[in-house]
Amino acid sequence: MTGSYSIDVTVRLGTMKLKIVKLGWIFILSLSFGIQAFAGEKTLVIGDSHSSCYKGASSNYVTQLRKCIKEHGSEFLSLARSSAAPSHYTGKWPFKNYCRVDNSGQVRTMGGSPNFQKQVSQYDPDHVVVTLGDNVLGYSHSSIVSQYKKLIGVINEKRKRRCTLVTPTLPTTGRTYNKTQTQLNKVIAAIKEAAGDDCKVIDSTKLLPTRMAGDGVHLRPSGYNQWGQAVCSKLYQQEASLATPVETQEQETNLEGFFSPVSL
Repeated sequence: MTGSYSIDVTVRLGTMKLKIVKLGWIFILSLSFGIQAFAGEKTLVIGDSHSSCYKGASSNYVTQLRKCIKEHGSEFLSLARSSAAPSHYTGKWPFKNYCRVDNSGQVRTMGGSPNFQKQVSQYDPDHVVVTLGDNVLGYSHSSIVSQYKKLIGVINEKRKRRCTLVTPTLPTTGRTYNKTQTQLNKVIAAIKEAAGDDCKVIDSTKLLPTRMAGDGVHLRPSGYNQWGQAVCSKLYQQEASLATPVETQEQETNLEGFFSPVSL
C-alpha cells in the first residue's frame, strides 16, 4: 500500500518535519527544517485602549500582534490600559487596573499598576513595541517628546533593547471623539523626534492610508485585525537585517538512497 505520513517536531530554532513516504514495500524518509529568526526572544507590547481588555477579551489588535510575533518565534507579553499615555508607564499610575495578555493568550484584568520599570527588569524583553499617542493629542510638542524619551530611557535602562514606536492611526469615521489631522500630525512628528536612533517608528497612517470605520479614535474589530496584521508585517520587515538568519527559511534534505530499503 502506497501513502505518505509526516511528523512535526518543534525545536528551539523552529520546526523539524519528518516525512515518511511508503512506496510499495519501500520507505523513503525526508527531513525539512523551518528556522524562526527570532526564536528564544521575548517581545513586550504596551499600549492604551487600542490594546486593552474588553469584556474579558484582548483587543483584535493585540490578538493579531500576538499571533504574528509568536509565528516569528518570539515569546509575547502585553500590558495596556485605556486612557494611558507614555508618562503613565514611567510615573504615577492613575488607574485602578490594567490589562495583561500572556504568551498563551490568557487575558487578565490586573489590579493596581503594571509597574513598567519592574516588568522590563524582570521580564527582560529583547524587543519592546509601544502603541500609544492618542491620549496626548492635546499636549505640546515638547511634552510629547519628553514623555516618549523618558519611556525609551526606561526601556534601555539595564541594556540596549530593540524598540518600536507605533503611531496612532488616522482619525476614524464617527464623531464620538474629535481627533483631528492637525493633532495627529503633531503627535507623529514628536514620536519621530523622540525615537531618534534608539527606536524604529511605524507610521500607522502609511499602513492604513484611508479612514477606517469607528468612533473618531477607535477602530471596529475588523479594522483592528487589519491594523495588527499590517503593523506586524512592517515590524519584521524592519527587523530582518537585525536577525540571524535574516528570515524564516525552509531547507529540505531528502534522504532517499541514504537508508536501505525496509521490507516487512
